[in-house]
Amino acid sequence: MEATGWHSNLPFTVRRADLADSDVVMAILEAAAARHVRPRWPRAAVERGLKEDNTLLGYFHDQPVATATLQCSDPAIWGPSQTPTAMYLHRLAASIPGQGFGAAMLAACEEHARAARAEVLRLDCTSESKGLRHYYCAHGYTELREVEVHGWRLILFEKRLRRATVSPSNQGERQQP
Repeated sequence: MEATGWHSNLPFTVRRADLADSDVVMAILEAAAARHVRPRWPRAAVERGLKEDNTLLGYFHDQPVATATLQCSDPAIWGPSQTPTAMYLHRLAASIPGQGFGAAMLAACEEHARAARAEVLRLDCTSESKGLRHYYCAHGYTELREVEVHGWRLILFEKRLRRATVSPSNQGERQQP
């Protein structure tokens, strides 16, 4: 899948990752965790996402450079009553900062969510991650509220996803409403 949207000029492709990709996914996550001074993601959680077929790998010139996990629900963070038309993004990470790989992966995740008929994409980050908070806001996400989960202070974000539509006046051209 080719990523479109922000930084769509990058030769960036995305595919579903599988358990054989666990070392690659972990290396990308650990590189990002070191930059953001956050604890490592547990390998068991990463491998669960790989087994459930909801982890994506982003490639730049055939080299793995980004990863993310999409889920249909997230009761541990968002609570039991969730929007049925939402998807939940976790573990968005790029191996090298400042190259547009994270933004390209975020755009690809939004495309995947749209293809799954999600109307909203939700994510979270730690409340002290000022840089990540700014990053998500700069990409159109709205801060909703702060919550505490297992001793972590998290900021919840969401973005309404626009669907491409076809109108009679544009004869099949794609539009964003």
